Amino acid sequence: PSASAAASPLAAVPIKDEEEEEEREAATTVAAAPVVVAAQPLPPLLAGGCDAVKVVVRLRPSADSSSSNGGTASASSSEAGNCRAVPHSHRRPPPCITQAGAASVAFADGSGFSYDAVAGASTDQEALFAAAGSPIVDAVLQGYNGCVIAYGQTGSGKTHTMLGSLSRDPKDKERGLAPRAFEALFERALAEAGGTGGSSSQHPLRVSLSFVEIYNETITDLLAANSLSSSSSNPTAAAAHDGGEGNNTNNTTSTASSLHLREEKGRGVFVDGATVLHVVDAAAAISLLSRGAAARRSAETRANASSSRSHAVCVALVERIAKVKSSSSSSASAASAATKTIARLTLVDLAGSERQAHTGAAGERLKEAAAINKSLSALGNVVA
Repeated sequence: PSASAAASPLAAVPIKDEEEEEEREAATTVAAAPVVVAAQPLPPLLAGGCDAVKVVVRLRPSADSSSSNGGTASASSSEAGNCRAVPHSHRRPPPCITQAGAASVAFADGSGFSYDAVAGASTDQEALFAAAGSPIVDAVLQGYNGCVIAYGQTGSGKTHTMLGSLSRDPKDKERGLAPRAFEALFERALAEAGGTGGSSSQHPLRVSLSFVEIYNETITDLLAANSLSSSSSNPTAAAAHDGGEGNNTNNTTSTASSLHLREEKGRGVFVDGATVLHVVDAAAAISLLSRGAAARRSAETRANASSSRSHAVCVALVERIAKVKSSSSSSASAASAATKTIARLTLVDLAGSERQAHTGAAGERLKEAAAINKSLSALGNVVA
């Protein structure tokens, strides 16, 4: 069985062509000011009901803010990520989408959609994880496969939501869903086992992690030794991701080979040849996330100073040993009183959908955008 949460309006929002989108944008120039809705608490997505797939929409703050300096708008690094500042003359009108309730959004033309939950612009990383990530972690510890997918247009804050600062400091409020998920996995497993950790052999969890990217329809290993290098199509690979521990110091062309999907009975679908590393605690998992994020392909576009040009997929195989209380003290009884569950936690940060007219993509960037949009359309067909 699968317990999944997706940060995606894919299944509910009809696809509009460019002409319809431009008409909607034009309509917002004469629309009344959006209704301000009080912040709504996010309920745990898996509380009640039997649906295995949940959809939560996160509304990010506007990248534009009032400025009288040079006629440009500024963007907050903590709220707006890497969004570009734009001249006042190119600013968009007030947002055409607003939060209408705890589980609904409204457009300026009066239409709207309902989801399992809506996270408003004031929702922080901790609250979002509590609602959308924490129930998935609990399901994985119970032996259910769990998956979180971040979907949205370019610059909408997907990578910020999924990865965030990738800091090991628990006081860092900008940590994303992925590092918080690994912290919760190990903490809850230890708490339920009543232990303090000890050696890795005594830990109730065994976690094996892989991290790959899908770039121009090819799969590349982000944890391979030769993936931490820069190339013309990966100008920012050498930089550490958002304060993480990217350890790339090379400046050579990546030679990582393309990997392939395989399927085996009893194992299911997997990426053949992908590096799989055992992690003993949350800090080790976060270090690998940071390493992979540093190797991921990204580039500057008109819409985003550091736009992800690939889909990133992190898969953690979680094996849990849970001891069952037994009245017998014999070693044989003690061995039989332990239960083992195996589940897979998949965290996906998709590249954003793009319109060439907005991003100004050309050459290699345009080729990447075409591959991104093609794969997202295929995903939409699957979900529908």
